[in-house]
Amino acid sequence: MSDRIETIIDALRKKLLDAAIRGELVDQDNREEPASALLERIAAERTRLIRENKIKKPKSSSRIERRPDGIFELFPDGSEKDISGEIPFDIPKSWEWVRGRDIFLPIENKVPDQNFTYIDIDAINNKDHIIENPKELSFKSAPSRARRVIRKNDVLFSLVRPYLENIALVTEDGDNLIASTGFFVARSAQGIDYRYIFYLLTSPYVVQGLNDYMKGDNSPSIHGTHVENYLYPLPPATEQHRIVDALERNLKQLDILHESHRRMRRILHETPTSLRQQLLQAAIEGKLVAQDPKEEPASTLLERIAKERAALPGKRKASPSSRIERRPDGIFELFPDGSEKDISDEIPFDIPESWEWVKLGAITYTVGSKSNQVLARNIEKAGKYPVVTQGAKLIDGYSNDGEKLLDSPPVIVFGDHTRVVKFIDFPFIIGADGTKCLKTIGASPKYVYWALSFISGRIPSRGYGRHYEFLNKQAIPLPPLQEQQRIVRRLEELLPLVSQA
Repeated sequence: MSDRIETIIDALRKKLLDAAIRGELVDQDNREEPASALLERIAAERTRLIRENKIKKPKSSSRIERRPDGIFELFPDGSEKDISGEIPFDIPKSWEWVRGRDIFLPIENKVPDQNFTYIDIDAINNKDHIIENPKELSFKSAPSRARRVIRKNDVLFSLVRPYLENIALVTEDGDNLIASTGFFVARSAQGIDYRYIFYLLTSPYVVQGLNDYMKGDNSPSIHGTHVENYLYPLPPATEQHRIVDALERNLKQLDILHESHRRMRRILHETPTSLRQQLLQAAIEGKLVAQDPKEEPASTLLERIAKERAALPGKRKASPSSRIERRPDGIFELFPDGSEKDISDEIPFDIPESWEWVKLGAITYTVGSKSNQVLARNIEKAGKYPVVTQGAKLIDGYSNDGEKLLDSPPVIVFGDHTRVVKFIDFPFIIGADGTKCLKTIGASPKYVYWALSFISGRIPSRGYGRHYEFLNKQAIPLPPLQEQQRIVRRLEELLPLVSQA
């Protein structure tokens, strides 16, 4: 739905631009001076500038005349050509069809001789048609393509891959603005509203029409002469202003609609996830429920966990490889060989005084082995025991192989090749696909699950089979046991409300 609304808004924007350049956006006023009179003034001004050597004489020139029997292009040598077949749509009587060379001043080029502000094609935000990332360069290191002299109110039109619509209006003033030769610089002739030219060049008629001239495979391009020779609809000067004003009012309304849609999409789609993460973060930072100074601190809990671990059979009773200690001068990891490491920089946030930082291995041990695993080819559609795999993010089929049943829930399950974390409180069989299963010692399984869910979602992917190895080394905030239980109760009250948002 969101993509469809975005498409509709974009289509409306294009419809507005199209209506504007066809003379359909505002009413015509017969009292206004027609575009033909504007063209006469532009031609007279161009002649003066050429005579004063301020601009170069164009290589070619012509004018377009509408007659009852067709539309003709007239050339200085007296010849003419019927171009009725080239005219894409009708325009009002007070308008005129013109070539780009009739309404754009000649492009200025120069080699920079002092430090300058450089605008390359990658400086254009082609969605909003603005210049975002100009560069300040030394003239000594100027690239060979830094030649186009630009001024405020010029329109930059990228000749390279024009379908990307790297088009922008120059809004800054300055004596040392230089653009890449990859741009056509559309500088409006006197009497033409530069804003009309900007909207004209961003219209589907111009962008799509000029795209037809592209050549090349890797970086298809057009030539500046294509822009100069293209046919453009020109309204009377006063109507140009009215068109631009109406366009900007309507485009602003579309922008408001677009922003409202984006805001609504965030509320409907992004906020639940965001709120969930915020709740989990508050929980593991000690901000979700109040601390009770009468409760046994986490340090005492860790002492009890150490005794419980020592009573476990086999490898499960092995002591953790390190422990974490908070001191006035920092947070340190202490190893069995007597060495230590300052890990203050690895600790992401402060925790209450009654809490402790621990490594995952200090409060958990792995359960299940190959003897508990079922290969994918042995998983049945119907069976007695659910099979948990990381690929399906939880249950993926069933099996009747009761000898492989893991009947010591609750456990925390996560994919060693993914960042999926699940809490399972029923007997199940492990799928042989990198699924890891943990049981907690002394700590609340649900609290550890929520802590791992938050931490796992924030760490980068570690590659195939590296998730547990990395997560096992992460410091986890451990509250007093009673506070863990209160945190879990509070999360279970609030998280369902978030998922319904």
